Amino acid sequence: HRIGGGVMSVEFHGLAEIQQRLKQMMSEKEFKKLTDEAVTAGAKVLKKEVARRLSSSLGDYSIGATVDEIVMSKPKSKRGARTVQIGWNGPLERYRIIHLNENGYKRDGKFYGPQLGGYKQIAKAMETKKQEVFDATRREMAKRL
Repeated sequence: HRIGGGVMSVEFHGLAEIQQRLKQMMSEKEFKKLTDEAVTAGAKVLKKEVARRLSSSLGDYSIGATVDEIVMSKPKSKRGARTVQIGWNGPLERYRIIHLNENGYKRDGKFYGPQLGGYKQIAKAMETKKQEVFDATRREMAKRL
């Protein structure tokens, strides 16, 4: 299962036993619905952490749009796994500058990192919450056992 936004993602391994048992207990349609619920539960944990990190790292400079415009996609299949993407969508078009905060940029051969503390916050959120996201996903699937 994958959870993430943009070019970053968190992949989970170790759910195979739970998945196999559930596949034997239910139809393919029911299993897909359960998988979608589980992946969404994990994505909610990640979305909350991204929002927390971005709101605290930007401090007084933020008008809240960076956090307010965080959205989650509906679950979909991508490379054989169910995926939920986290991104930005809204009237202030924060998606246009998120990649600059996350990665910095080069101009005239010089690297410019973000000045407001937002550098690599999404990657840090994904790394620190990886286990919690996995646990939320596993918990959601195990409810049906």
